[in-house]
Amino acid sequence: MRQFTWQLFFCFCLTGAVNAQVQPNPAQLILQLQELVDQKDYFALKDAYDSQNKQLPRVYAMYFDAILETVFNHPAKSNELIADLLKFEPQQLSPDWLKRIYSIKLQNHIDLFEYAQAERANRFIVATYGDLLDSTEVDEYRNSQKIWEALKDAPKQEIVRKADFHGKLNRDKMGLLRINSVFGADSLSLIFDTGANFSVMQRSVAQRLQLKLLSVEFEVTAATGQKVKSDLAVAPEISFGDIRLTNVVLLVFNDEDLSFPQVDYDIEGIIGFPVIKAMEEIQIDKDNNLYVPKSPHRYTNPNFALDGLMPIVAVNYAGERLCFHFDTGATHTSLFPPFYRKYQQQIERKYKRETFSAGSAGGEMTLEGYIIRKLPLQIAGEQASLKNIRLNINDTGVGDDFYGNLGQDFIRQFNAFVISFKDAAIRFR
Repeated sequence: MRQFTWQLFFCFCLTGAVNAQVQPNPAQLILQLQELVDQKDYFALKDAYDSQNKQLPRVYAMYFDAILETVFNHPAKSNELIADLLKFEPQQLSPDWLKRIYSIKLQNHIDLFEYAQAERANRFIVATYGDLLDSTEVDEYRNSQKIWEALKDAPKQEIVRKADFHGKLNRDKMGLLRINSVFGADSLSLIFDTGANFSVMQRSVAQRLQLKLLSVEFEVTAATGQKVKSDLAVAPEISFGDIRLTNVVLLVFNDEDLSFPQVDYDIEGIIGFPVIKAMEEIQIDKDNNLYVPKSPHRYTNPNFALDGLMPIVAVNYAGERLCFHFDTGATHTSLFPPFYRKYQQQIERKYKRETFSAGSAGGEMTLEGYIIRKLPLQIAGEQASLKNIRLNINDTGVGDDFYGNLGQDFIRQFNAFVISFKDAAIRFR
């Protein structure tokens, strides 16, 4: 399941003490901001937009603002902006830009568990802008349509928190964190995984819990790039102590796709990102104690964004800000092809190419790359040095826009970490 920098130029007057900022051309600024969107460098996009948005025509300011509200977890506000934009100024935008706007609207409906609206938006994009999509994009929209069609009559996921939650996560034989999850009269120990786009369950477990299965044969791309067939179920209720969630969507995999007989290990299920995000704020300490406050705290300086249903964190390496996936379900950090392309000369000069295996839903596969012996990374001023990190140099179709996947080997070097989904911030201490 796992698996832009806008520069300000100044003109200095040699004959005086005053310097003047060169104002960017609006058309050039629009192109530069869109390039940051395409690169998914959301933190640089926010910096550039916040400092330059007054120089944008209104329609484009609304467009980029809508994107930022989405990636920093304010989907309802984003859709309000889109509604205003489409009401007053769609004629100013090309079909390609309108397609982008509707794709943002689609993601907002998904984030808000508005499945019927997601189904309509998904279908509208393919029907209206299909000639602007390549064959891979068309296949992805049609594949996703299976989910939203199956769920269009399903109620929204809801959460009830009666009080602050204090619980215990248990670490299993593979080093993954698990949470005690109650389904009616049954209790399961499920992996607690921010890197899982959806919550997941083995087919036999879903049948044992008497969950209603929706046969959709949706195709899921695992972290290794392998394709795995999945059906759906909606759990009427899942609870963790005083936290209760209703109408939780689960991907249902065949048992063998979540089994690893070579290490005698099975995954009955995974509590994924949509459930974890609904908690608004989580704190986990080095003893694996989980704290979820009923009323989230406030945090400033966002460094946590969303690429669809994938959490992204701003990581500093060698003085540069890089975007990584944040994945509590990964025991080790891994690096992706963009990291190799950015630092290729240094890597090839220092290391020899190797092959290694990687496992995810659907089994194992062999990857090619390098073992980075030492990797110092910093988040929000807190640094940890990682050892023997695998760098995959070949695109797999998963995470190829980002520099890596940050796992527990980074997290466990601190006493605790906090994720505020409400304020899009992550902190270590």
